Amino acid sequence: MITRIDHIVIGVRDLDQAVADYTTLGFTVVPGGTHTGGVTHNALVGFADGSYFELIAFVDPDTRADHRWWDAIAAGEGVIDFAVATDDASAEAARIAGEGLANDGAIDGGRQRPDGQQVGWRNLVVPGGAPAAGPFLIEDRTPRELRVPSGPEAVHPGGFQAIDGLTVVVEDLQAARRLYTVLLDDDGVEVAPSVAGGAAAYRFPAGDQWVELVTPDETNSRLRMALAQRGPAPYTVVLRTSDRSFAGEDMALTHGARLELTQ
Repeated sequence: MITRIDHIVIGVRDLDQAVADYTTLGFTVVPGGTHTGGVTHNALVGFADGSYFELIAFVDPDTRADHRWWDAIAAGEGVIDFAVATDDASAEAARIAGEGLANDGAIDGGRQRPDGQQVGWRNLVVPGGAPAAGPFLIEDRTPRELRVPSGPEAVHPGGFQAIDGLTVVVEDLQAARRLYTVLLDDDGVEVAPSVAGGAAAYRFPAGDQWVELVTPDETNSRLRMALAQRGPAPYTVVLRTSDRSFAGEDMALTHGARLELTQ
């Protein structure tokens, strides 16, 4: 069962610089650690609703790594992926395979925190690419509170409280809708696009949050340019906040992530 948007993956080149910039923007950023295998490391921005941003970088950004996010980060910093939470990744693998969506099954992942604590999970990665990019699924193998910042670590000077939802730009809206219908076990509803330059959109619930698939219109909009740069991918993240003074339009400080605020 899919329960919520778990986290948003923001690919950056220099993790220390990204931590400094997000701190400047009013986020509380905590060290995440180094992933199993030592290829990537991360820092985390937790929210009161239990979701979080993962700022992730390659330990050696100048040496190509055999990693599924290498090409995405090489194409430019920004939101490169997102995860939805499940309580049983293996059961989800079997369910979506039964609905015709081939996958390699759930695989173990983990990282070591700076305090030495080992954190473990299981990921289910669904083959993506054109015409649609789906999220990956994550199931905790160790207590969730070891992986996700909470309490004072999820309180921000900028007043950020929760991830409301995100938009995903796609080329073929109907093909993307079919993919998400299987992944999220919901048909979605047709909505007016919430981002400029959109021609049509479908919105899907993910717990109390939402995911909106949008295809660009024929104008030379930022939406279409984003699709040309990255292919089907997350586009905008909507954050709930108590403070609307956030200067999130400076994408140099957000390292390419498009962040919008709501109250």
